[in-house]
Amino acid sequence: MKKQQYALIILLVISTLGATLAPRVSAQAVTLPVPREETLVIVRPGYDIFDTWNPFVPRGMACGEAFDQIIGEYLWYINYATGEVIYWLITGWEYKDNYTTFILHVRPGVTWSDGKPFTSRDIAFTINMVKENPKLYWHAWAEEWVKSVETPDDYTCIIHLTKPNSRFHFSFRGWGFHIVPEHVWKDKDPVTFKNDPPIGTGPYILYKVIPEAKMFVFVRRDDYWAANVFGPEYLPKPKYIVYRAQTSADAEYNNWIRGDIDAFVPLDVMSVETVKKALSYPDTALCPFLDPCPRGLWINCQKYPLNYSEVRWALAYLFDRELLAEFWPAVTVSTPAKYPWADWAGLRKYAFPEVFEKYKLEYNPQKAAQLLDKLKIIDRDGDGIRETPNGTKMSFVLWSEGGYHLYIAEHFAEEARKIGIDITVKPATSATWDLQDLGQIDMHLYWLCTGTPWNNDPYYLLEGFHSKYAKMYPVGTRIMAGEWVRLVDPELDEIIDKLAVTPTDSPEGMELLKKGLELWMRDLPAIPIVETIYEMGWSTKYWTGWPTPDNLHSWPPNWWPEFLFVILKLKPAHVEYTTVWFTKDTAKFVGYDGKEYGPFKAGDSARIPVPDADRLVNEGIATLTPIVPGLEELKSRVGSLETTVASMRSELSGKIDALSSSIGTLTALAALALILSLAAIATSLLSLRKKIK
Repeated sequence: MKKQQYALIILLVISTLGATLAPRVSAQAVTLPVPREETLVIVRPGYDIFDTWNPFVPRGMACGEAFDQIIGEYLWYINYATGEVIYWLITGWEYKDNYTTFILHVRPGVTWSDGKPFTSRDIAFTINMVKENPKLYWHAWAEEWVKSVETPDDYTCIIHLTKPNSRFHFSFRGWGFHIVPEHVWKDKDPVTFKNDPPIGTGPYILYKVIPEAKMFVFVRRDDYWAANVFGPEYLPKPKYIVYRAQTSADAEYNNWIRGDIDAFVPLDVMSVETVKKALSYPDTALCPFLDPCPRGLWINCQKYPLNYSEVRWALAYLFDRELLAEFWPAVTVSTPAKYPWADWAGLRKYAFPEVFEKYKLEYNPQKAAQLLDKLKIIDRDGDGIRETPNGTKMSFVLWSEGGYHLYIAEHFAEEARKIGIDITVKPATSATWDLQDLGQIDMHLYWLCTGTPWNNDPYYLLEGFHSKYAKMYPVGTRIMAGEWVRLVDPELDEIIDKLAVTPTDSPEGMELLKKGLELWMRDLPAIPIVETIYEMGWSTKYWTGWPTPDNLHSWPPNWWPEFLFVILKLKPAHVEYTTVWFTKDTAKFVGYDGKEYGPFKAGDSARIPVPDADRLVNEGIATLTPIVPGLEELKSRVGSLETTVASMRSELSGKIDALSSSIGTLTALAALALILSLAAIATSLLSLRKKIK
């Protein structure tokens, strides 16, 4: 099939999807019960449980994304965007006694959302709880690995293992073992306990559940431990977070372009063309990232002649990866898969050039034909299909997952026919997976997922292909552990066994890993084809600081636990400012707007975001009232002067009263003297009048 024909198939699929998912402008905005400008809106496919938050039982989680991200934090994380290890509820770990003793160091200052301290006893309690109850998830893990747990103090948890395990710490990373508060769970039946509302160490608590809207609302806890331990910049900026179920394509399209949705996967509900149209509006953005699992072809290594590695390599040369990547259904063009894992930053140190150049995945039908010719797998009867030396036809059934996988499968089948291999493509069903577990299919095209990406450790790629699984679960019995392809390679087994008790990143471990990867690539039990591109859709109308292709600072998918660190990086798009005056010396801090402020000395003033001003005022560090230099001394002097004046006023008042009394007396005497004088004058005048007569 020519490239133009493949393009036509993809365009037909896209146009069909476009007709189905085309936006309609009549869609109404989703009503929120909290202020939009203070709220982060996260959209996921759907919810049907609303009152249970128990991570240890089936259907025990109402909103798993929220619990994993903002309620029930993990002991540590991997930033898959960078490969960085993030110690969170712990400060680290150590191994002793030949990897049979594992010690966790709990971070001081961590608190549960009800204010109680998080301690090593919570870890011990949770491990013992699942170990003692066969009905709980993680019971088998605890039974296999945990001998006993002790807590010599609040910050030390010592786990004694049943056998050496240099990778036991991976059990506690994101999407690993959840720790729950002993003081909440200790008197409960863990099988039936709903844990509603949930208590966790995360930065939010449950505020409201609206089942009819399939919506969960969470409110920030302002006493979040990380803000106290690491600094105020670790207090997330959104006051509320809403997780809700996605609706129709037209509704979510309009929600996105209006800014009524902050984080979702556009291609979950829209066509590629619709997403491109939405990106023409302001405040919409895409962030592509590589899924942990490339698309790959899994091959039954017990089926003749697929049990020959040369045959599997012949098949590998038939994929035109450049062409297939070009038509990956996304806005962002994908790339060919070069490794049996995603090309993540944290895994690149394991991409040994001497291994992956020697066993290079390339499109080369001529090499494929030569490999088969060398094995004397040729067309013996002239029907165009090769046969093995014993006459077995090179005819296989390829089961394929739907959508883009079928496009890969048809491409592969046509390339195979060109060199004499007959491939019949069939859409996979639930029965396909059952037959696969029994080892009764030829090959299956789907995602090439192993434990490697989640742990950033290729040991987990190799371990699943250990020969022990083929022996434990021969063809015809359901495989319960390991990979269904049932590879047998004693040389690889030896490497896996040594690596099992050797840290991968140690010098010895790296040498073992390099040899193990070389053997795996030689065997090629699964064929990497194309990297899986996913794209997160952001709105920057209310929040900024999202991961971008140029600054992938945090792992972007909004269903992974590590999305917590995306939330912690967000800044409001619009911020109000006010002026404060500092009453105490204040260290440098990161403000609500993501900018650095300070340090400040007492008496300094600064214009800072209103939320920061409110916090500093409440802490008694600043005031909204201007501070005048020397004002306090002046106030003291004025107060002293007022006291002196009051004293003088009191003293003068007494003297004035006495003087007033004296003056009153003198006035009375003067008046009397005047009267007597007038009387004397009057008497004199009367006497004179008589003489005149």
